[in-house]
Amino acid sequence: ASDLSYILFKIKGMNTRIGMPWKLFESLVCGTKVLVLEKTYASTFIKNHNAGYTTATTTPSLLADKLIQIIQSQKSSNIDLPFLWEHQEDLFYSIYSQLYQEFYR
Repeated sequence: ASDLSYILFKIKGMNTRIGMPWKLFESLVCGTKVLVLEKTYASTFIKNHNAGYTTATTTPSLLADKLIQIIQSQKSSNIDLPFLWEHQEDLFYSIYSQLYQEFYR
C-alpha cells in the first residue's frame, strides 16, 4: 500500500502521450492517488476524476519539491472511482445474484 504512485515517462510522440500504463490503472483500482506528467491523456483523466496530481517536469529537484507539496497538502489519500475493487466486487455479486435468481425460478 502507498499514499501516492508516480507514473512518469518521457513523451516521445503520440503513443507515449496517450499511453496510460498498467501502473496507472493498478494504482487507481487500489484507490491510490497518482502523479502523472501534464499534457498527457493520463493527466486529463486524473484531473477529471480528482484522482491525483500532475507535474510539468521530471527534473529531480523540482519533482522532490512537488512531492513535498503533495504530502503537505494531502487531506485524504482515498479516491472513490466506480472501478475500485470494492465497487467491482459489489457489481459482480449483484449481477451473479440476479442471474442466479432468474435461472432458478
